[in-house]
Amino acid sequence: MELDYIENVNGLEEHVVRLYNFNMAEAIHFRALLIEFIIEKQQPLDLSQVAFIKPRNCNLILGLRHKPYRASNWILSESNKKHRHF
Repeated sequence: MELDYIENVNGLEEHVVRLYNFNMAEAIHFRALLIEFIIEKQQPLDLSQVAFIKPRNCNLILGLRHKPYRASNWILSESNKKHRHF
């Protein structure tokens, strides 16, 4: 499973974060992690800490929006530029 950030994907200053190139076992494991961390524990899931995800040029931290944003909740590109929340 790979994670990357594509800046200005269509020439309209729209950006994409994509998670791709994964098999069924990885998809099932990823779903289980989402349920465990975000739903049950209500903790963020840092995709850079998931062994089977290979971040190419960014990191993504997923979580529920219960609290005000913190800098660590942003998407960080390879150059550590902060990008907006989703």
